[in-house]
Amino acid sequence: MPKKGLKKMTDAEFTSYTIIEFPSEAEMEFFLSERISKSASLRDSMKKSGMKKWVTSRIFNKENKFV
Repeated sequence: MPKKGLKKMTDAEFTSYTIIEFPSEAEMEFFLSERISKSASLRDSMKKSGMKKWVTSRIFNKENKFV
């Protein structure tokens, strides 16, 4: 029996993220459009396995890099 406030290992949550830098905004936009069109079946499969959230963010930083 776990201590009060601790979760059993079967109740654990997992967070994963990937950062990709693109040489131009056009290449980033192309990647995102391809990802959106081809990822629907993957998202559905992952949701059935317990995925809670799928997030894609775009960031433009001061070094003129698209992330």
